[in-house]
Amino acid sequence: MKGFIMSAEFIAIIIGFVTLLISLLGVFVQLNSRMDKLNDRMDKLNDRMDKLNDRMDKLNSRMDNLDNKQDDNFKILLSRIDAVNSRLDNLYHELFKRAA
Repeated sequence: MKGFIMSAEFIAIIIGFVTLLISLLGVFVQLNSRMDKLNDRMDKLNDRMDKLNDRMDKLNSRMDNLDNKQDDNFKILLSRIDAVNSRLDNLYHELFKRAA
């Protein structure tokens, strides 16, 4: 009878241990599921960040093109202003030559 009680206690301990392992397995499965969802969200966020970076690169390229065009237009404007100033100087000198 004493051997039966010891084996019953041993079986109860084993059953308790197995129950504990099953509970831990359930917790780990749930954690794994949540981590998978989190990883999926992170992947989507990374994809969106990549798209945003691509858009920013395109915007920077367009801004550089506009800046270059603006520089070219400014240079043209300066050369036209210089030409007008030169013509005004010539007219001014001609006016004083005629007056003298």
